[in-house]
Amino acid sequence: MAAAPPPFTSGPSSPGGPDPRWQWKQQRRAAKEQWRAQRAYYRGWRRPSLVRPIVLIVIGVVALMVQAGTISGYDFWMWYIRWWPLLLIALGLALLGEWWLQQGDPYGKRTSVGGLVFLIVLVALLGVVGKHAMNSPFGWHFPNDDDNNWSMHLFGQEHDADRQFDQAFGANGKLTIDNPHGDVSISASTDDRIHVSAHQTVYTSSDKEAEKQLAKLRPELNINGNEATLKTQNIDRGSVDLTVQVPANTSISMKAGRGNVAVNGLNGTIGVDAGHGNVTLNKIGGAATARMSGGDFSAHALASTLSVSGRTEDANVSDVAGKVTLEGDFLGEVNVTKLDAPLSFHSSRTTFEVENLDGDLSLDDSDLTLVNAKGRVQASTRSKNITLSRIAGPLDIATSDGDIKVDLNGGEGAINLRNRNGAINLGLPDGHLFHVDASAQDGNVSSDLTYTGKVERSDHSLVGDTGSGGNGTQVTLVSEHGDIEVKRAETKTEATEAPEMPEPPEAPEGGVPNPPKPPRAPHLKVPKNAPPPQPTQQ
Repeated sequence: MAAAPPPFTSGPSSPGGPDPRWQWKQQRRAAKEQWRAQRAYYRGWRRPSLVRPIVLIVIGVVALMVQAGTISGYDFWMWYIRWWPLLLIALGLALLGEWWLQQGDPYGKRTSVGGLVFLIVLVALLGVVGKHAMNSPFGWHFPNDDDNNWSMHLFGQEHDADRQFDQAFGANGKLTIDNPHGDVSISASTDDRIHVSAHQTVYTSSDKEAEKQLAKLRPELNINGNEATLKTQNIDRGSVDLTVQVPANTSISMKAGRGNVAVNGLNGTIGVDAGHGNVTLNKIGGAATARMSGGDFSAHALASTLSVSGRTEDANVSDVAGKVTLEGDFLGEVNVTKLDAPLSFHSSRTTFEVENLDGDLSLDDSDLTLVNAKGRVQASTRSKNITLSRIAGPLDIATSDGDIKVDLNGGEGAINLRNRNGAINLGLPDGHLFHVDASAQDGNVSSDLTYTGKVERSDHSLVGDTGSGGNGTQVTLVSEHGDIEVKRAETKTEATEAPEMPEPPEAPEGGVPNPPKPPRAPHLKVPKNAPPPQPTQQ
């Protein structure tokens, strides 16, 4: 008799006994519920991460300082696009410190990987995009606090007033100027007096408030012997444009906050500490120094030394008799023409020195070009192409990630050209003896010159003399990753002419002119019964 089939089981208590699969599901469900309960219990006791509130507090403090005017939003943005990697370092140190403090703590908080990655990508994206955008030819040029008082127009109607006064001041004196907001123009007077013309501008919603603000902005001139000070107050939504005439031998020490500075036709020393704005120096007899925090710099026809430091956009220098020193960050183009003394340039990417510049030098983000220089030329840079012509030597050039092209017109000193990633192209003139020693580690060495005596030549090196009858000028060419070409120098049929520099405007004749008034601006006059402003003697 055939055996009966086993009974069908479809539940926990069927005739055939408990279902093993049902029991396994129940056990799995119970384990999940126990794990969830344990996770909820631990989450209730875990301490939250400190990194996120710290980041939020820092952002809030910076935003509050910008909104309150304690720091400039433009300044903060310029700082950010340069130093943004420091924020990643600070974030990493904060996370590392939090991890160290929570070692062995079962209730320690784990930082969300997704949020952290998003924060890192956001910081890096803003920094990289901002840096390239500011330095590109089509880049962003955000309006700073100096661009036509763009932010002040949001706070009311424009009101203005003019003030003029003068006082006796002897020759060879010193004038100190402090103008927190506004342009300053200084020129030589025809007498032994200081002439001051002030154009005051405020933005308020009422005439009564404008009168109070204009009274606060009134310039103060204090004279003590051969020293004088001219100072204006720093108020919200107000600026003072100063036009000053002083004796020609007066020395100037100036602190300009937000505004352009122009000094013309003085024989004393000039010192300018510029916040935001352009600085122009013309026909200065004494030593000149300028510290920039942004804006363009221009100097023309200086009889003594010139020193520029800080952060500068475009820089143009010409016809300087003394040594020129340019040091800092130059975000735009640098053009130098006709110097009678050495030039020293130093930035984060480029360092060079020129003993005597009869021609032109131009520098931008990708190229360094020098035409017609005498004496020693030394340059060290990266990520730039270097082009030199009408150079006699000595010459010491080093670069990486760029090409070097040199055309010599003499052999007055040793020539050393070194390039890490790029080609070297050297032109040697006729009538001079040169000892060439060229080597390219991962490149080819080629030459169309005629060499005399023993010549050692291969695809990657060349050692030989271009003439006979004596010791030639040493020429050393080294390229790690690039080709080297030695050829005959290009013959110049005409001397390269320096670009004509535009003549700056001369000082006006017949005294200090009244500054132009903005159209449709309520002009507040000084009350008739008010005494005229008198300078304070010290």
